[in-house]
Amino acid sequence: MTTVDIDLGSYQLGWSDEEKPVFKPEKGLDENLIRQMSDMKGEPEWMLKFRLKAYKRFLAKPNPTWGGGGRLESIDYDDIYYYVKPTDGTVDDWDMV
Repeated sequence: MTTVDIDLGSYQLGWSDEEKPVFKPEKGLDENLIRQMSDMKGEPEWMLKFRLKAYKRFLAKPNPTWGGGGRLESIDYDDIYYYVKPTDGTVDDWDMV
């Protein structure tokens, strides 16, 4: 299988917006962040319990050893932003996007 290195750091088209999220936690995931995200979203208690149960199952499962050509082992799950809230509000008009 051939891999291609892509430079995601350079943008050639000359237009971009500065990233200004209203909420961007530290990288990684833990129960406190799951609770905080659920609270911010106004989720019901059953959804929080579902998310916490899924998180515990995720922690208990090993990475698959099949597929990915050995690249799955190199994923650093503590170096990922699992939730970033870009704005405080929502829009209902495409001109606002």
